[in-house]
Amino acid sequence: MSNEQKEYQVDQEPFPYKTYDEILLEKQRRMRFHRGMVVMSGFFLMCCAVVIGISMVWSRSANPLELFFQTAQNGNANSQSYSPGELTPLPGGEENGDAVLPSEPGTSDAPAAEGESGGLILVTDVSAVVKQAQKSVVGIGAESYSGTGTIRTGSGIILTEDGYIVTTSHSISGCDSINVTLDGGEKYTAFVIGDDSYSDIAVLKIDVQGLQPALLGDSDQVEVGQPAIALGSLPGQSQGTAAVGIISGVERNVLIKNAVMSLLQTDAAINRGNSGGPLLDRYGQVVGISSSKITVSGCEGMGFAIPINLVRSIAEELIQYGSVAGRPMLGVNGSKLSSMASGFCGLSEGLYLTAVDPGSGAAAAGLQVGDVITHLNDVKVTDFSEACVQRDQFRAGEDIAVTYCRKKVSRTVWVHLMDRRDVSSDYNF
Repeated sequence: MSNEQKEYQVDQEPFPYKTYDEILLEKQRRMRFHRGMVVMSGFFLMCCAVVIGISMVWSRSANPLELFFQTAQNGNANSQSYSPGELTPLPGGEENGDAVLPSEPGTSDAPAAEGESGGLILVTDVSAVVKQAQKSVVGIGAESYSGTGTIRTGSGIILTEDGYIVTTSHSISGCDSINVTLDGGEKYTAFVIGDDSYSDIAVLKIDVQGLQPALLGDSDQVEVGQPAIALGSLPGQSQGTAAVGIISGVERNVLIKNAVMSLLQTDAAINRGNSGGPLLDRYGQVVGISSSKITVSGCEGMGFAIPINLVRSIAEELIQYGSVAGRPMLGVNGSKLSSMASGFCGLSEGLYLTAVDPGSGAAAAGLQVGDVITHLNDVKVTDFSEACVQRDQFRAGEDIAVTYCRKKVSRTVWVHLMDRRDVSSDYNF
């Protein structure tokens, strides 16, 4: 063995180890510690159970009325309680069966206003509201004799006691025979006073007196989240149907027949027979007329109603003149040209013109088939929804700046807008 190895062995410390007795003692100490912790935990849990039991016994022995008033005093000072009769408000200030109706919306008889319910969600019985409003709802059946024949069903709202009724245009447009069924089952033949497919509003007239007009509300005051009740008629049946939901959205811009309509959105079920029927608020006031429903796969509870303020103004003009004047139109037909299609064809992105009315202001300004409209009123447009918004800022008889592209050359011209009621086609832009 060398000197270096000897020196290493001398300087190396011995490997530390424990004897069997030391290991046994340490194991016993650990066991005693674990047992102590278990005993302490059990004692703590037992104390907690005793405290909880004493508190429960004390609560049961207390006077329930005294606890109620103590809770009311210590709770939210602004919270309110309501009796069952206060949860079915209706306008009119008269008694309807067992329900007492408040004189007007917003009185103390109504459910708690927004921000006053203390976070409490109330489920309201709307049977009194439906019973009262149903008297002003009618069923509509329309039939066309041309071709194979078409039968349509819808609903309508009584506007006046002498038989003026408002409904949706698509429920009766192009039909030869229209009949109206009242809530009591009586049937009457109706004739068309005015039909405005642009706004999807039509006014009918039946020869009868003493009808109960609907109570019209103010759609400008409608807010997202408030209750909504949709009334209408089932297809092929005279009896009405009701669906309850909420207002899901306001001022929803929906493109219908080259017209952007600002609609109310609701999750209340709007079926085929509901079209033309009323959308009510919790007081039974009509805030909209059910018009359409999105049936795309993956979309549930997306119904739309025309705001009653718009319906009122259009109905008045239809009753007085039979049509609505001042609706602007360029006098062209076209299709959207997407960025992919425009790049493939070497054209600008915008509205590709497929037809131009020879007597329109667009033709007089020089627009031709194959042109691509890129700007209206100096605002870039890529689809008909954007274009309709810009066009509808003007009235018939005014001029609008139109920028179009032809053979990669951009031009801007002034187009005189036509009146839509003077043109037979409702699908022209």
